[in-house]
Amino acid sequence: MTAYNQYAIEAFELSAVDYVLKPTTIGRLSKTVERIVSKRRSVKQGEFINAAQAGKAEFLCFGRFEWRHDAESLSPVKWRTSKERELMAYLVHHRNTFVAKEKILEDIWPNANVDQVTAFLHTCVYSIRKKLVSTSGKHTLEFKNNCYRLEIRSGQCDAAEFERITSEGMLVTAGFISELEKIANLYTGDYMEEDGFVWAHEAQEKFKGSYIELMRLMADYYLSIKEFHAAAHCLRNVLKKNPFLDDINETMLNVYAKLGDRLSMVRHYEQFSKLLQDELGIAPLDSTVRLFSRLCSGSADDKSKA
Repeated sequence: MTAYNQYAIEAFELSAVDYVLKPTTIGRLSKTVERIVSKRRSVKQGEFINAAQAGKAEFLCFGRFEWRHDAESLSPVKWRTSKERELMAYLVHHRNTFVAKEKILEDIWPNANVDQVTAFLHTCVYSIRKKLVSTSGKHTLEFKNNCYRLEIRSGQCDAAEFERITSEGMLVTAGFISELEKIANLYTGDYMEEDGFVWAHEAQEKFKGSYIELMRLMADYYLSIKEFHAAAHCLRNVLKKNPFLDDINETMLNVYAKLGDRLSMVRHYEQFSKLLQDELGIAPLDSTVRLFSRLCSGSADDKSKA
């Protein structure tokens, strides 16, 4: 930020993100912040995409946990026992962090004979280390002060990348929407939902909340540029995770009205009403009923007036 315009060319030759002249305004400064955030996230996303395209080892945590390191077939690693696989998932879950042996035993083998499961843990660790060696040393499993830590490089875990992007305060812009679409596509199911790991439940809820928020923000963006089909797609994804959200259901009704799809609008309202009655024994909010009545009468309205 400067009062002198003659240095702009030199600044951009040095890869400056922006060049702001004084006096500035909130609107102009906001554009600068947007450019910084967009560039920063694009670089991070690029690292992940490049890693995946290069066929490097990849840990998949959404839906069912898998570890793939075959660059050609991307076939998942084979496990000798279910507990060996669970231990690897647990280490990925706590990636790059030392976890006490006692905690590992308690979380994976609760209420079991300590001597027996300790021996089993050592056997699993030995087998996992052999598998790690077969990946040309991309990852390492350390043991220090009676704790284990699995080191995973940047871009090797879908959940880590998803968390890194969604935990920074997402700013949805035209220049970044395609990258957010790619991040959203990583979420192929709830975090390790098919595995039923008790220790993963808290993280599962956290990731689900982040995904819902991402879909909300993307829907708002698509609505702002009148891309109603894209907005509807995002809203449907939200409702798959939580069909009881009143504001999302109201927005969905508005979107169907904007699309001129009266049949889908009526069907959605009826299904939502039935869901509330069957599951909770309640009726839709008065605001939802009034909105639906207005839309049916042909007075399409946005949710801010509902």
